[in-house]
Amino acid sequence: KLLKMRDAKLLPRTKKYCQCERQTAAAKPQLGRRREKPSAQPLRPLLME
Repeated sequence: KLLKMRDAKLLPRTKKYCQCERQTAAAKPQLGRRREKPSAQPLRPLLME
């Protein structure tokens, strides 16, 4: 099981993001997609507040 998680890091970011984003997407699907784009910077401070 640990090997699979390590493999995900070697795989392209698209696959790794899918797994990591799955948890974030559950809470905010819009944030997951915007995190990859530069628009995430202005959104990040909003989440902290």
